[in-house]
Amino acid sequence: MLELSIIVAQGAAGLMMGWALISPGNRNRSDALAIAARRAFTLLLGLAPLLVIAGLIEGNISPSNAPFALKVGIGLITGLFFYSYLILSGRPAQSSARSLSSR
Repeated sequence: MLELSIIVAQGAAGLMMGWALISPGNRNRSDALAIAARRAFTLLLGLAPLLVIAGLIEGNISPSNAPFALKVGIGLITGLFFYSYLILSGRPAQSSARSLSSR
């Protein structure tokens, strides 16, 4: 569950770079691609340690003689932690936007 989610996120980073070439907005294509590549690289660096963890699980837990229920439980727990982090760790709302609307 963890490994496939990371691979999908990295595919989305590649699509982000492709979209920068297709629709660069008010920038030229090279500038839009450079900005998208920086964002994609940041995503890659953030997900690389998780991919190492997924590889350790895949290399050590999957081929072991552990019960199937334990293997499924480990997969579900790591997936739950990953998706909980993604959902709960967003940026807080900006207070400057609230102060401007209250004027």
